[in-house]
Amino acid sequence: LKPEATGEQGTQNDKAIIDYSNIEDGYVMVLYTADKDCRLKVRVENKNVYTYNLTNGEYGIATTVTTFVSTFGVVIMLSLRAALIRFYNEYDQQKRQRIVGRIVLCVLANAVVICSLLCLLRRWIVPVLFTGIDFFPYVFWGILSLGAEGIYLVYQSLLQAQQEGKRYSVNSIIYLFFHFFTVVLFVAVLKMKAEGVILASFVTNLCFAIYGIASMLLRKQMKLCVDWALLKKAL
Repeated sequence: LKPEATGEQGTQNDKAIIDYSNIEDGYVMVLYTADKDCRLKVRVENKNVYTYNLTNGEYGIATTVTTFVSTFGVVIMLSLRAALIRFYNEYDQQKRQRIVGRIVLCVLANAVVICSLLCLLRRWIVPVLFTGIDFFPYVFWGILSLGAEGIYLVYQSLLQAQQEGKRYSVNSIIYLFFHFFTVVLFVAVLKMKAEGVILASFVTNLCFAIYGIASMLLRKQMKLCVDWALLKKAL
């Protein structure tokens, strides 16, 4: 289960935004922006009361930016990830290399265009999507994560298309632990708070994107090229 704040049901005031669109799945999401720490109490069916500590925006900043990255990651990927899994086994080895390379280039191009637009239009976008959050460094590092995350997802999709479940699982586990240790490094050791969480995600995605590209090239699974016919079919 991946928690999402869809905005379909919720409430807000000058201290917090509460989204309970998915309360039937057992969770609510809260963005707390006030200056002082407080506690959130949730009553379930007029019986049990659960208490949660909320801090003064650090966790809210990290959650907002990481949710944004996950959402816009779908925009950058378009339908290419699913298309890779669907069409990969229909082609011979040469076409497989070409379609993987073309998808990688397309994801990078999408990331460059979207990231550039977000940076250029930040004066209007930040107040709407990131209320109370500074563009530098929080949103900027989040934007940089978009392309790296997309490349790694392409690599993982390739493993799924090849039915390499063991390698896919090992990569996922290593990714999880690598991300955990980078968060510990930036937040616990370097005391970077919210920016540490966002930077840890960027560093993790960048490292695994580089690993994915290197792996696909070394195993001759990708050939960087421009093939509009294959890309049009994938879209």
